[in-house]
Amino acid sequence: MKRFGLICSFMVLGALVSCSKRDTGPRLEVLTQDNKSLLKTFAVPVEGGTFTLTARSKSTLDIFYEESPDAETGWFRLLDVSTASAGTYIVKFSVSPLESTLDIRSGMLGFSAPADNLGKFLEVRQGYKRIWQQTFSGMPDGVLVLAPGESWSSGFIPGISSLKNAYVSFLARVEPDPSGEEFESEPLRVDILGGGRFPEIERQSYVMDIDRGASFGPQCFHKLNIYNSGLVFSSESSFVLSVPDRAVTPVIVDNLSVYELPAEGSDIDAISEDDDYDEEN
Repeated sequence: MKRFGLICSFMVLGALVSCSKRDTGPRLEVLTQDNKSLLKTFAVPVEGGTFTLTARSKSTLDIFYEESPDAETGWFRLLDVSTASAGTYIVKFSVSPLESTLDIRSGMLGFSAPADNLGKFLEVRQGYKRIWQQTFSGMPDGVLVLAPGESWSSGFIPGISSLKNAYVSFLARVEPDPSGEEFESEPLRVDILGGGRFPEIERQSYVMDIDRGASFGPQCFHKLNIYNSGLVFSSESSFVLSVPDRAVTPVIVDNLSVYELPAEGSDIDAISEDDDYDEEN
């Protein structure tokens, strides 16, 4: 990709511009919809959606999207770039929802004015860093099958002791009935066991309704946000999956994962401020 090969050049160029002291020279700012926050990263929610940014510069800008060579294609679409007024650009784009995973993916929005030696790349990021996963690859058929009344424990999870904010996700389904008869969804109980001095009371429990399906798909994906759950994690923390006795058929589970959320607080998908650009303006 020739255009992608220009990323490093523009980043160096942006750094040189950022370090210069041209008080009266052209500037480039990328703003949120409130026209207040200057951006270096746009973190979009896992649900995706349509978003609008404002770019301001006295220069004539070329605005484009740059796909990373190893990135999933098609998840990001640059819908429209229009001019609201002289020096003000409105950038509209859409992001597909994450399905069957919360793995991070990203790309770059480029803002270029070569004639004025201006260049900036804005990272568009979706998803989170995965810190632990159990694929059940060592089990028959590579999945966990829990009959009614059965349970499975992850054992101690390495690295979770430092975790404060997280998503837990997994795939789960129930085989369709061969007779074609319809039954209610089967329950799956997820217990998250914290560590600490009193591990027996450090527990969060969730009961999920699992739908019937012949294979895993987006409809089988479940995620739990354990941000601010009150749990105290330690090296003794673990997960327990169980199917209650009242269930009729086994529940099939795969890809149990833990994702670490940013530490900004409850506004987990907040856009971060660009301190370097704040100093300039």
